[in-house]
Amino acid sequence: KKTGDSTITNKDLDSLNPFWAGVHEVTRRQFQRFVDSGHAIPQGMLGVTTNGWEWMPDCSWKRPPFRQDTDDHPVVGVNWHDARAFCEWLTQLDQDAGALNSDQWYELPSKDDFSRMAKDFEGGANRGNYAGAEVRSGAWNWSWDVLSGHSDAFARTAPVGASYQWSTPEGLFDIGGNVAEWCSDWYATNMNSAETLEKIHSWREDGGGEKYRVVRGGSWYTENADDARIATIDRCLPEERNDRVGFRVVIKEAK
Repeated sequence: KKTGDSTITNKDLDSLNPFWAGVHEVTRRQFQRFVDSGHAIPQGMLGVTTNGWEWMPDCSWKRPPFRQDTDDHPVVGVNWHDARAFCEWLTQLDQDAGALNSDQWYELPSKDDFSRMAKDFEGGANRGNYAGAEVRSGAWNWSWDVLSGHSDAFARTAPVGASYQWSTPEGLFDIGGNVAEWCSDWYATNMNSAETLEKIHSWREDGGGEKYRVVRGGSWYTENADDARIATIDRCLPEERNDRVGFRVVIKEAK
């Protein structure tokens, strides 16, 4: 189904709670319509440089720190609030057009929705656009690792749906890699296993459960094999804009 320039497919990913899920991450082209409707997004984002992460005041979703050749690339440089505002705008647009019923709305997926979308998807370094040897062709800190033995065709983001190999059995693209995806939940330490927390120490801190929003799926920046696992739950400050996180939408409806 195509509504509001967002391609979505009705997949019964859970027989108890079926929902409509975005086939791919929201693209630059789709986000441009949102901006053109009057939603200004401030400039400035965190970006990867040869010195590590740095604040880049002149960059924006429209001009990220790296080249995106077409508007079919996923949008980056959007924070959690931007993504939520997009959902609210698209809901109103499609309700007014009759493409959504009054009891339906667009939303960011919950962490559990993401798990349902990833059902039967065997994640890992060879099933997505992650940080393989190719990332060193762009700005990359010399001291950072890359995923051992992994290489893909994209040094940064890829056009959405660029590889069938990266789709789930349900036909959802880029669940693993490309850009990490905002989810609706607050992050809590206990969402990850003790083994994962031991390997990725920064995720032990959750700010009491209302500081970070959940981010899932890994990204082109992911150089840690544990981070690339589909089951892993990342987190990010909701106000942060950076060049590794984007989003996709789902449709929820009142029961």
